[in-house]
Amino acid sequence: MSQLQSRLHPFAQQSAPALRLDATAQLLQQPGQRPELLLSYQIDAAASLLMGEPSAEPKRCDGLWNHTCLEAFVRDPAVDAYWEYNLSPSGDWNVYRLDGYRQGLRQESAYGTLPFKLRQRSGTVALELRCCLPPSLHRSAELQLGLCAVLQEHSGRLSYWALSHPASEPDFHDPRGWTLRL
Repeated sequence: MSQLQSRLHPFAQQSAPALRLDATAQLLQQPGQRPELLLSYQIDAAASLLMGEPSAEPKRCDGLWNHTCLEAFVRDPAVDAYWEYNLSPSGDWNVYRLDGYRQGLRQESAYGTLPFKLRQRSGTVALELRCCLPPSLHRSAELQLGLCAVLQEHSGRLSYWALSHPASEPDFHDPRGWTLRL
């Protein structure tokens, strides 16, 4: 079991709300069981953000990145394919599989639901996801991860947060920004 915790940073060329965003990634491997991914996000001083109304029945949705959305990109660094996890504080979610950089986007069929925990208290929002890895990643010797977020303020303005912003524009799909290894 390995775990990495990091602070996400806003894209440098934009104004962003004054808050702190931390993310943790952990790979859980029990003998005889499928490996699981544990992702945790914590936003402190989140009162300036739109979190969306809780969904009565959380569901798979496209376009979650147009509002507050916590994201993770996961791949085996030996191959071009990767997975994009989108988690909305409303409870809605999606997981996509891509064949390469922004190519072949499609919903990952290995997930019919993706329940995650969300806690909001005293200006802090915490989200935790624990799920099995997609079957194609079960035997990977190493995982490369990019943890990121789109945050929407009450004014409607979006800011883009990541571990690293290697390009001149925010681009969560750029694997140069996926700096965590599990």
